[in-house]
Amino acid sequence: MIFEDTSLKSIYELDHVLQEEHDLLSVSKEIYRITHLLMDKYQRNEIVKFYHHDNNGDAIYVDFNLVSENTWYRSVAEIKQILYRHTDSSQFSIHKALYDLGIIEPESTFEYNRYLQLLYLMYIINYFAFPNLNIFKKLHQDQFNNTYDEGTTNGKYVSFIMNNLFEDEDTFIRFQQETINITDISNDLAIQCRLMSQTFPFSNHPLNILQEIIESNQIWTSQHYLKDPIFSFMEYCQSFSMHSYCVDLYNNLSDDPNLFKFDSLTIQPSGFWKQQYIPIEKLDDFLMEDELYSFCYQKEKHPEVREKIKFVKGKSVAFLKKLIAYDHNWKQYNDDFILIETINNTECIYALKAAIVIKTYYELTTKLKTRINESYPLRSLLSVNLDKFDLFPATLPIRYFLLACHAQYLNAIMEEDTWYPQFKIEYLIPELLFLKLMSEAYNCRQYENLYIFLAFSRTQLSEYLEY
Repeated sequence: MIFEDTSLKSIYELDHVLQEEHDLLSVSKEIYRITHLLMDKYQRNEIVKFYHHDNNGDAIYVDFNLVSENTWYRSVAEIKQILYRHTDSSQFSIHKALYDLGIIEPESTFEYNRYLQLLYLMYIINYFAFPNLNIFKKLHQDQFNNTYDEGTTNGKYVSFIMNNLFEDEDTFIRFQQETINITDISNDLAIQCRLMSQTFPFSNHPLNILQEIIESNQIWTSQHYLKDPIFSFMEYCQSFSMHSYCVDLYNNLSDDPNLFKFDSLTIQPSGFWKQQYIPIEKLDDFLMEDELYSFCYQKEKHPEVREKIKFVKGKSVAFLKKLIAYDHNWKQYNDDFILIETINNTECIYALKAAIVIKTYYELTTKLKTRINESYPLRSLLSVNLDKFDLFPATLPIRYFLLACHAQYLNAIMEEDTWYPQFKIEYLIPELLFLKLMSEAYNCRQYENLYIFLAFSRTQLSEYLEY
């Protein structure tokens, strides 16, 4: 479904299989019909909501005030031209915009019908979901900084489009299988990047090797086009999104040479925490301990009850609880939980981990003055809705935050002069190598090229490490 209102349902939506041959004229007439139904609702001051939400879980409505007069009063013939002009035309059409993204008009009747459904969907999204923007301009690779963002308004386009594409069940199944395959191979690459960093610590050698691999693998990949336009567009959107994700995080992690270099601890974590696992239902008791307050704030004092209550009700503790609640959503797409561990069939959290999360959040948002609440360059942790289940969980801010936690953890258990170099070797440099490789891989528009690129990269990295 595109709209929540079933009176706006169309046979050209992706959850409907077109049985007979259709053409551009029939799609144009259908868009004309839907446009006038929307106009009627506009004149009656009705609210029209789209079925799928944006990346924050917020509803998207037709903003009638932004829909242009041209959109309201296009004839069937004019709609047909908006849908389809030849690729050498200087005027805009959705067909031409899709062609520029590598989505090719198919020849067979079945696939051509699906192409018509894609034209219909993108017309509705472009002119009614986001009527004051040309979303196709947002989907070019050089535009990701203005488009991809988990947690702010700029990022709603790609996830909204993909959620609509997943109305086609075969497309969703294909996406799931491709995601599993890429996750398997990228996990191997992440391990190899860590081994490279450990083998050549504080050297440019791993980056030089990686650049050689990237350049050699670009020879093996060649542009090809899927016959199914829905599959092809889904793969492009996913590749675009992940490329943007990797470049974004890479830039955030490489801009500051002293990133996550926390102050040395004057108050060490309690020795008991290193052996203590707290059942989730007993977490509140742990949060009221004097030692936790002193460690997180690095203050040698016995806090008064009102100070501890204020601490427990503060943003740092609230974020810990959000992260725990989010853990089950995270587990849907990753091998392990973020914080939760199951011991004797009881969900627990390692006490030192809980303390580190609270302290890290506090320092990032206060002492280090990290721009964690701004939309760019660091993505907002506070604006991410961690409580909702989503097909696209907000991994970018979580991944950034967990790297900071690793730094804080090593700061807590190692000597003052050794923990930060160790953090760079074990976590920061491997992450940068991995993101560099993955951002190049996701430059491939289609899954087949992406998989070939990653498979060859894995083989070559393995050979370098053996050598």
